[in-house]
Amino acid sequence: MQTQAYALALFKEHDRQATADAISGLWAARRSRQDLLKAPAPPHLSMILDEAVIRRPIGGPMVMREQLALLVGLADTPSTVMQVLPFRHGEHPLLGGSLTIFTFSGGTAAAYEESIGTGTLLESSEAVDKRRRDYDRLRAHALPPRMSRGLIKEAMEALSV
Repeated sequence: MQTQAYALALFKEHDRQATADAISGLWAARRSRQDLLKAPAPPHLSMILDEAVIRRPIGGPMVMREQLALLVGLADTPSTVMQVLPFRHGEHPLLGGSLTIFTFSGGTAAAYEESIGTGTLLESSEAVDKRRRDYDRLRAHALPPRMSRGLIKEAMEALSV
Protein backbone atom coordinates (compact mmCIF):
# COMPACT_ATOMS: atom_id res chain seq x y z
CA MET A 1 0.00 0.00 0.00
CA GLN A 2 2.46 2.55 -1.23
CA THR A 3 2.24 5.60 -3.42
CA GLN A 4 4.51 5.67 -6.43
CA ALA A 5 6.78 8.38 -5.01
CA TYR A 6 7.11 6.56 -1.68
CA ALA A 7 7.88 3.20 -3.33
CA LEU A 8 10.41 4.78 -5.71
CA ALA A 9 12.21 6.42 -2.77
CA LEU A 10 12.43 3.02 -1.05
CA PHE A 11 13.62 1.23 -4.19
CA LYS A 12 16.29 3.86 -4.88
CA GLU A 13 17.58 3.76 -1.31
CA HIS A 14 17.66 -0.04 -1.23
CA ASP A 15 19.82 -0.23 -4.36
CA ARG A 16 21.52 3.04 -5.19
CA GLN A 17 23.02 1.48 -8.32
CA ALA A 18 19.71 0.24 -9.74
CA THR A 19 18.88 1.48 -13.22
CA ALA A 20 15.77 3.53 -13.93
CA ASP A 21 14.40 0.55 -15.89
CA ALA A 22 14.91 -1.81 -12.94
CA ILE A 23 13.19 0.58 -10.56
CA SER A 24 10.36 1.10 -13.05
CA GLY A 25 9.89 -2.67 -13.24
CA LEU A 26 9.71 -2.96 -9.46
CA TRP A 27 7.07 -0.23 -9.34
CA ALA A 28 5.04 -1.86 -12.12
CA ALA A 29 4.95 -5.14 -10.18
CA ARG A 30 3.90 -3.41 -6.97
CA ARG A 31 1.25 -1.33 -8.74
CA SER A 32 -0.25 -4.41 -10.40
CA ARG A 33 -0.71 -6.03 -6.97
CA GLN A 34 -2.40 -2.86 -5.70
CA ASP A 35 -4.75 -2.89 -8.68
CA LEU A 36 -6.31 -6.07 -7.27
CA LEU A 37 -7.84 -3.96 -4.49
CA LYS A 38 -9.67 -1.87 -7.08
CA ALA A 39 -11.24 -4.89 -8.80
CA PRO A 40 -15.04 -5.30 -8.80
CA ALA A 41 -14.70 -8.07 -6.18
CA PRO A 42 -11.52 -7.12 -4.30
CA PRO A 43 -9.86 -9.48 -1.85
CA HIS A 44 -10.25 -8.72 1.83
CA LEU A 45 -7.10 -7.17 3.27
CA SER A 46 -6.16 -6.78 6.91
CA MET A 47 -2.92 -4.91 7.66
CA ILE A 48 -0.98 -4.14 10.81
CA LEU A 49 1.68 -1.48 10.43
CA ASP A 50 4.43 -0.89 12.93
CA GLU A 51 4.36 2.73 14.08
CA ALA A 52 7.81 3.18 12.53
CA VAL A 53 6.13 2.98 9.10
CA ILE A 54 4.17 6.15 9.76
CA ARG A 55 6.91 8.00 11.68
CA ARG A 56 10.01 7.42 9.53
CA PRO A 57 10.02 10.11 6.82
CA ILE A 58 10.61 8.53 3.42
CA GLY A 59 11.18 10.66 0.31
CA GLY A 60 10.73 13.98 2.10
CA PRO A 61 7.70 15.64 3.73
CA MET A 62 5.51 15.91 0.62
CA VAL A 63 6.03 12.26 -0.36
CA MET A 64 5.41 11.14 3.21
CA ARG A 65 2.22 13.19 3.56
CA GLU A 66 0.88 11.66 0.35
CA GLN A 67 1.74 8.18 1.63
CA LEU A 68 0.06 8.78 4.97
CA ALA A 69 -3.04 10.17 3.24
CA LEU A 70 -3.29 6.90 1.30
CA LEU A 71 -3.08 4.90 4.53
CA VAL A 72 -5.76 7.02 6.23
CA GLY A 73 -8.12 6.06 3.43
CA LEU A 74 -7.46 2.34 3.95
CA ALA A 75 -8.04 2.24 7.70
CA ASP A 76 -11.58 0.91 7.48
CA THR A 77 -13.28 0.23 4.15
CA PRO A 78 -15.58 -2.58 3.02
CA SER A 79 -12.54 -4.59 1.90
CA THR A 80 -9.64 -3.24 4.02
CA VAL A 81 -8.83 -2.90 7.68
CA MET A 82 -5.61 -1.23 8.72
CA GLN A 83 -4.25 -0.97 12.25
CA VAL A 84 -1.10 0.50 13.74
CA LEU A 85 0.96 -1.31 16.37
CA PRO A 86 2.24 1.50 18.62
CA PHE A 87 5.88 1.77 19.68
CA ARG A 88 4.89 1.33 23.32
CA HIS A 89 4.08 -2.33 22.64
CA GLY A 90 7.77 -3.13 22.25
CA GLU A 91 9.13 -6.25 20.59
CA HIS A 92 6.94 -8.76 18.83
CA PRO A 93 7.39 -12.03 16.91
CA LEU A 94 7.01 -10.43 13.46
CA LEU A 95 9.63 -7.72 13.94
CA GLY A 96 12.17 -7.61 11.13
CA GLY A 97 10.07 -8.15 8.03
CA SER A 98 6.61 -8.42 6.63
CA LEU A 99 4.13 -11.25 6.67
CA THR A 100 1.33 -11.94 4.22
CA ILE A 101 -1.18 -14.69 4.88
CA PHE A 102 -3.23 -15.82 1.92
CA THR A 103 -6.48 -17.63 2.66
CA PHE A 104 -7.96 -19.24 -0.43
CA SER A 105 -11.62 -19.96 -1.15
CA GLY A 106 -11.14 -23.70 -0.58
CA GLY A 107 -9.95 -23.06 2.97
CA THR A 108 -6.26 -23.64 2.34
CA ALA A 109 -3.73 -21.01 3.32
CA ALA A 110 -0.14 -20.00 2.67
CA ALA A 111 2.14 -17.48 4.32
CA TYR A 112 4.79 -15.32 2.69
CA GLU A 113 7.53 -13.77 4.80
CA GLU A 114 9.64 -11.02 3.30
CA SER A 115 12.66 -9.07 4.48
CA ILE A 116 14.73 -6.47 2.69
CA GLY A 117 16.24 -8.86 0.17
CA THR A 118 14.51 -12.21 0.51
CA GLY A 119 11.11 -13.83 0.60
CA THR A 120 9.93 -17.26 1.74
CA LEU A 121 6.67 -18.98 0.87
CA LEU A 122 5.37 -21.24 3.65
CA GLU A 123 2.75 -23.81 2.76
CA SER A 124 2.80 -26.36 5.58
CA SER A 125 -0.23 -26.04 7.82
CA GLU A 126 1.98 -25.96 10.93
CA ALA A 127 4.05 -23.04 9.65
CA VAL A 128 0.99 -21.12 8.44
CA ASP A 129 -0.85 -21.74 11.73
CA LYS A 130 2.10 -20.37 13.72
CA ARG A 131 2.25 -17.22 11.58
CA ARG A 132 -1.51 -16.79 11.91
CA ARG A 133 -1.21 -17.01 15.73
CA ASP A 134 1.60 -14.43 15.64
CA TYR A 135 -0.54 -12.15 13.48
CA ASP A 136 -3.58 -12.59 15.74
CA ARG A 137 -1.50 -11.70 18.79
CA LEU A 138 -0.20 -8.60 17.03
CA ARG A 139 -3.72 -7.58 16.03
CA ALA A 140 -4.82 -7.90 19.66
CA HIS A 141 -2.19 -5.32 20.66
CA ALA A 142 -2.68 -2.96 17.70
CA LEU A 143 -4.83 0.14 17.84
CA PRO A 144 -8.36 -0.17 16.42
CA PRO A 145 -8.82 1.26 12.90
CA ARG A 146 -10.34 4.57 14.08
CA MET A 147 -7.49 5.19 16.55
CA SER A 148 -4.96 4.09 13.92
CA ARG A 149 -6.41 6.63 11.49
CA GLY A 150 -6.07 9.32 14.19
CA LEU A 151 -2.43 8.40 14.85
CA ILE A 152 -1.64 8.57 11.13
CA LYS A 153 -3.30 11.98 10.86
CA GLU A 154 -1.25 13.13 13.82
CA ALA A 155 1.93 11.96 12.05
CA MET A 156 0.83 13.83 8.90
CA GLU A 157 0.32 17.05 10.83
CA ALA A 158 3.74 16.73 12.45
CA LEU A 159 5.45 16.79 9.04
CA SER A 160 6.66 20.25 8.06
CA VAL A 161 6.15 21.01 4.40
